[in-house]
This record gives sequence, structure tokens and C-alpha cells, in this order.
Amino acid sequence: MPAHVYKIKILNPPNVTTYCVGDEISIDGLKVQAYFHNGTSEDVSDKLSFPYGLDEYTSTPGVKRVHIEYVDFDTNLVTTFFTITVKEPTSTESTESTEPTETIDNTENSETL
Repeated sequence: MPAHVYKIKILNPPNVTTYCVGDEISIDGLKVQAYFHNGTSEDVSDKLSFPYGLDEYTSTPGVKRVHIEYVDFDTNLVTTFFTITVKEPTSTESTESTEPTETIDNTENSETL
């Protein structure tokens, strides 16, 4: 019979933990270990769930706790979190502008041959 999980621990946080409002969160690099009552442990990084999804965390600026869950074979649930910082985008971080660009008409200054 498999052992019950009693905790999970983040061994490596995600590669990126600072975002701009509206960015998509990446969990690349996240490594989480589960610890069981029989003294064993296991990498469960690919078996995690995010109960609140990932989209809503970057909808407003601030420091946010991204909640992680792991459920073992017998529905024992353990949770932890990692922290991200969400900032307002600066002009250099903004996505491509949809504003019309100014066109300069230089026909007044051109010579007629």
C-alpha cells in the first residue's frame, strides 16, 4: 500500500517570478518534492495542480502567493505556494503599440524637375 503524503516542499522556484500586469505565468524551472509518512520522497513537479488557476494572479499589480496543490492516491491534499511580483508595465516592457504612427509629408520641400 502506498504511503500517504504529509507535505510538499519547493526545491526550486520557477525561473521567472517577476511579471507585468497581464503577463502569463510560467512554471518552468519549478521543482517540488513530496514527502511521505513511510520516509520516502518523490519529485511531483509534473503532478501539481493550481486551485486558483494561473491567469488571475497577474491581473493586478502587487506581491502574490501562487498556490500549489498535490493530491496523493488516497485524496490526501497538501499545499504550498511560491511568491511572484506583478508590476505595471513600463514603456520598454509594453507590448507593441496599437496607436497610429505619425506620417510626415515632405512634399512641400521637394523640388519639381
